[in-house]
Formats: sequence, C-alpha cells, structure tokens
Amino acid sequence: MKHQYLDELIHDCKIAKQSKPTNIYIYSSNDNLEIFLTLYGKKLKNNTSAIYIIKEINGNPKETHSRFIRFKSNNEMACPKINPHPSEVLYVGSSSKNIINRLKQHVLGTHTKTYALRLINWFQGDYEIEIRTYSVSSNVLQLIEDDLSYTLRPAFGKTGSNNK
Repeated sequence: MKHQYLDELIHDCKIAKQSKPTNIYIYSSNDNLEIFLTLYGKKLKNNTSAIYIIKEINGNPKETHSRFIRFKSNNEMACPKINPHPSEVLYVGSSSKNIINRLKQHVLGTHTKTYALRLINWFQGDYEIEIRTYSVSSNVLQLIEDDLSYTLRPAFGKTGSNNK
C-alpha cells in the first residue's frame, strides 16, 4: 500500500524545518502605512509567500484580550477566533497571494465577511507586524505558519495546524 499523501507531507515537513526567511520587514503602528508600503511594496509584490506576526508592544495583554472579546461580541463582522490565553502575540497569519492587501485588512478593516483583526476599530496602543518572506510552496508555507502559531500561541486566530 502506497502512502503518497503521508510521503508528501513528510517531505514538506522536512523542507519547512530547514526553511529560513528570505527577508524580514517590520512595520510599527508608529509608522505611516502608506509610506511603509511605498518603501517595501515592490518587494512584497503579488505572489510573495509571507508569514506575518502581529504583536502588541508595551501593552497589557489581558486588557487587549478583553477589548477584542467586547469588539467581537458587539459586531457582526468576521473576526478571528478568541483563544483562552491573552498574549502579546495577537495573531499569526500567512499569504501567498497578496500580503499587502492582507495586512491592510488586519490594520484598516475589510468586508464584514472577511476574517481580519480590524485593529483600527478596537485596538489601543502600539503594535508591530513582522513580515517574513519565503521562497517555498504554499503547502510548506502553511506548515511553517502552523508551527509558528503553535509555538507563539497567539491571543487570536488558530494556534496550530490548519488542516494537517
């Protein structure tokens, strides 16, 4: 009996374990988003595989956690799931199609049915977004994201495997 799926998964896991980011960019909430995108937008062009980590800087994770719970319960917008543990790491995500649009959705908001943090609507304080680009397949990118999410235990969103 052949185990093609398992063989491919093991192969992708080996690649994921060895993968390093090709570039790392840091966006701070103290920076102007449009200037940041002007400076780095061409490097973060469409079809760039990237993982992003949204962190609260010098804040109160418990207070932030409670604020997001209130925001999510008072709105009919799609928001990430709430994890039981407050954390300075708010969210871990990835994009292999359009990282710039995905970041704008988290920072500025988006259509009500698109899952996003919508920081502009509820977050108070400073945050940082670390963007790590990779030259890997979307399957491997997902495994790297799953591992980071499992390790960093973000306050919101998934905390492990997406579908593996």
